[in-house]
Amino acid sequence: MTSLSGKRIVVAGGTGDVGAGIVESLLKAGARVVVPVRSRAKGERLAGDLGHPEGLILANGEFGPGESSAELMRTILADGPIDGAVASLGGWWQGAPLTQVPSSDWDGLLRNNLTSHLLAAQALLPALAGRGPLVQILGAAAEYPIPGSGPISITAAAVGMMGRVLAAEGALVRQVMIAAFVSTRTRRSDDPGWIGVETIGAAVAGLIAEPGDAMMLTLPAAT
Repeated sequence: MTSLSGKRIVVAGGTGDVGAGIVESLLKAGARVVVPVRSRAKGERLAGDLGHPEGLILANGEFGPGESSAELMRTILADGPIDGAVASLGGWWQGAPLTQVPSSDWDGLLRNNLTSHLLAAQALLPALAGRGPLVQILGAAAEYPIPGSGPISITAAAVGMMGRVLAAEGALVRQVMIAAFVSTRTRRSDDPGWIGVETIGAAVAGLIAEPGDAMMLTLPAAT
């Protein structure tokens, strides 16, 4: 098992299904894991689901516009530097074809699935310089057009390019592409075609410990 003993890792989106699985894996690897939370209830639910582990740190705040990101980073860095970060942000959406997507839905999806990644990267990367990677979590919709979920495919593809641009600009960014349905704590499946969130978490832990040279890691790996 990868050892992250002594490391402090930030997981943006750590209260989500996939994010919570990543948090659990990083804790098992020995890291102290900081999870920003906007809702105290969500933070307490995460802590309870994980058994109130000693290494879990809940930081009130969000990576948002204006002063909110700076305030959150001051909270996170008050206890010491960070050695890696994960952005597991956004959510699924199924609705109208692109020609009929309401502007309110479009604006919200851009904010939650794309702008959120940019704000997290802008806040976290300066603190990570020379210490560890930012790992962005993507879905297969980034590469495969899904009718009725066009905004998801578009924003996921844009996050993929965001990481490539950040890397070209000198940032240490890695990406994990999840190319299967995910079995999580709240949506468990024994279907062999699904991937366990534990597998994703272990892969993320490995990338933080040893980023390697490859920009993208696809799960499950091609056989």
